[in-house]
Amino acid sequence: LLEIQADVEYRQKEMEKWEASLEQQREAARARDTERLKALTQIGLAKRAMQVSPDTPRLLNISDDPSLSGCLIFPIPKGKRTTIGSGRHRGVCLQGLNVRHFMCSI
Repeated sequence: LLEIQADVEYRQKEMEKWEASLEQQREAARARDTERLKALTQIGLAKRAMQVSPDTPRLLNISDDPSLSGCLIFPIPKGKRTTIGSGRHRGVCLQGLNVRHFMCSI
């Protein structure tokens, strides 16, 4: 009987460890989701990462290929100055040939 009771106590402690570990894993997953959404927004893929409301000001790409038009969406915060360029700390970060560190601000 003592052996069974000791085994039950051991298993309960193990379950508590796993439950705490599960909550830590969920917390880490939430943090990764937040970082992923932030990164997708910075490179213009916010449409796929989150729903952008129709009244949100935004820049979007236009292409000769209709399947590529509107694929990149950069939400522009209302009432806040947004800079555009290749710099990492720009509101809209663009990469490519002839894209300068600072192109303009809106």
